[in-house]
Amino acid sequence: MNPFKLPACMVKCGKRKKEDIKSVQLLDEMPEVTWKINGFGLSIMAKGVFKVKDYGKSLLFIEKEPPYIYVNVGEEHVFINGSSPEQTRFWYSELTD
Repeated sequence: MNPFKLPACMVKCGKRKKEDIKSVQLLDEMPEVTWKINGFGLSIMAKGVFKVKDYGKSLLFIEKEPPYIYVNVGEEHVFINGSSPEQTRFWYSELTD
Protein backbone atom coordinates (compact mmCIF):
# COMPACT_ATOMS: atom_id res chain seq x y z
CA MET A 1 0.00 0.00 0.00
CA ASN A 2 1.23 3.45 -0.90
CA PRO A 3 1.74 5.77 2.11
CA PHE A 4 1.79 8.89 -0.09
CA LYS A 5 -1.67 9.15 -1.61
CA LEU A 6 -2.46 12.16 -3.76
CA PRO A 7 -4.44 14.82 -1.89
CA ALA A 8 -8.21 14.82 -2.15
CA CYS A 9 -8.14 18.20 -3.89
CA MET A 10 -6.52 16.53 -6.90
CA VAL A 11 -8.46 13.29 -7.15
CA LYS A 12 -11.95 13.66 -5.67
CA CYS A 13 -13.21 16.69 -7.53
CA GLY A 14 -14.98 15.47 -10.65
CA LYS A 15 -13.78 18.34 -12.80
CA ARG A 16 -10.09 17.59 -12.17
CA LYS A 17 -8.80 14.61 -14.11
CA LYS A 18 -5.20 13.63 -14.71
CA GLU A 19 -5.70 13.79 -18.48
CA ASP A 20 -6.81 17.44 -18.13
CA ILE A 21 -3.48 18.49 -16.60
CA LYS A 22 -1.72 20.97 -18.87
CA SER A 23 1.50 21.27 -16.87
CA VAL A 24 3.11 20.26 -13.59
CA GLN A 25 6.12 21.97 -12.01
CA LEU A 26 8.09 21.28 -8.86
CA LEU A 27 8.93 24.62 -7.22
CA ASP A 28 11.59 25.28 -4.58
CA GLU A 29 9.85 28.55 -3.65
CA MET A 30 6.20 29.43 -3.44
CA PRO A 31 5.27 32.46 -5.55
CA GLU A 32 4.07 35.47 -3.58
CA VAL A 33 0.52 35.11 -2.28
CA THR A 34 -1.02 38.56 -2.47
CA TRP A 35 -4.62 38.12 -1.29
CA LYS A 36 -6.92 35.61 0.38
CA ILE A 37 -10.21 35.22 -1.49
CA ASN A 38 -11.74 32.31 0.42
CA GLY A 39 -10.13 29.95 2.91
CA PHE A 40 -7.56 30.35 5.62
CA GLY A 41 -3.92 31.20 5.78
CA LEU A 42 -1.83 30.51 8.86
CA SER A 43 1.89 30.77 9.48
CA ILE A 44 2.21 27.02 8.84
CA MET A 45 -0.36 26.36 6.09
CA ALA A 46 -2.80 27.83 3.59
CA LYS A 47 -5.95 26.19 2.22
CA GLY A 48 -8.47 27.79 -0.09
CA VAL A 49 -8.59 30.26 -2.94
CA PHE A 50 -5.91 32.96 -3.02
CA LYS A 51 -4.45 35.41 -5.51
CA VAL A 52 -0.89 34.44 -6.40
CA LYS A 53 1.49 36.82 -8.16
CA ASP A 54 1.88 35.93 -11.87
CA TYR A 55 -0.80 33.21 -11.60
CA GLY A 56 -3.93 35.06 -10.49
CA LYS A 57 -6.74 33.22 -8.72
CA SER A 58 -5.31 29.92 -7.43
CA LEU A 59 -6.33 27.01 -5.25
CA LEU A 60 -3.82 26.37 -2.45
CA PHE A 61 -3.44 23.29 -0.30
CA ILE A 62 0.02 23.95 1.08
CA GLU A 63 2.10 23.68 4.17
CA LYS A 64 4.71 26.39 4.42
CA GLU A 65 7.68 24.08 3.84
CA PRO A 66 9.04 23.57 0.31
CA PRO A 67 8.97 22.08 -2.21
CA TYR A 68 5.64 22.94 -3.81
CA ILE A 69 3.85 21.48 -6.81
CA TYR A 70 2.16 23.77 -9.30
CA VAL A 71 -0.53 22.10 -11.42
CA ASN A 72 -2.32 23.81 -14.29
CA VAL A 73 -5.61 21.95 -14.77
CA GLY A 74 -7.80 23.42 -17.48
CA GLU A 75 -8.19 27.06 -16.46
CA GLU A 76 -7.26 26.41 -12.81
CA HIS A 77 -4.01 27.05 -11.00
CA VAL A 78 -3.43 24.64 -8.10
CA PHE A 79 -0.55 24.65 -5.61
CA ILE A 80 -0.09 21.66 -3.33
CA ASN A 81 2.52 20.04 -1.17
CA GLY A 82 2.71 17.26 1.36
CA SER A 83 3.63 17.12 4.99
CA SER A 84 7.21 16.25 4.01
CA PRO A 85 9.49 16.97 1.04
CA GLU A 86 9.53 13.22 0.28
CA GLN A 87 5.75 13.09 0.06
CA THR A 88 5.67 16.14 -2.21
CA ARG A 89 8.31 14.66 -4.53
CA PHE A 90 6.35 11.39 -4.66
CA TRP A 91 3.17 13.26 -5.64
CA TYR A 92 5.15 15.09 -8.32
CA SER A 93 6.37 11.80 -9.78
CA GLU A 94 2.81 10.44 -9.73
CA LEU A 95 1.46 13.50 -11.52
CA THR A 96 4.18 13.53 -14.17
CA ASP A 97 4.22 9.77 -14.79
